[in-house]
Amino acid sequence: MQGNTVIAERTFTRHYMSLQISHQDIYGKHFQVRLFYDKKAIKTPALIIVSGSEGRIEKAQNIAQLLSSRGYICLAIAYFGLEGLPKHLKRIPLECLVEAKSYLRQYPQVDSERIGIYGRSKGAELVLAEESIFNDVQNAWY
Repeated sequence: MQGNTVIAERTFTRHYMSLQISHQDIYGKHFQVRLFYDKKAIKTPALIIVSGSEGRIEKAQNIAQLLSSRGYICLAIAYFGLEGLPKHLKRIPLECLVEAKSYLRQYPQVDSERIGIYGRSKGAELVLAEESIFNDVQNAWY
């Protein structure tokens, strides 16, 4: 800008995932997820991505898109803030993560021995609470 005149401008586009990555929405009893995967993947490690106190799915989805482009099958999970889920971050059932892990173990492209969970912010607290009781994943990042 020079005064009120635009003298130069540049637009950047951010792509979160590779073109070969597909996605699908899945609805469980205690969660809503968006699965990101490469259709050509065979026995691939998987990650459940849990966002923080903002709820919904957008932040988890961004992380899932990035990691799916690096060779993981990723499940971005919404555990509150969407229709059909708790409205607020209050009394979240741990079953949302139990169901998500169960879904991934049955998914034919996933290596069921290599499932991890990535929780950020309040999502890390949810992962810690769930894993302190169920303790059935090999890798968890908080």
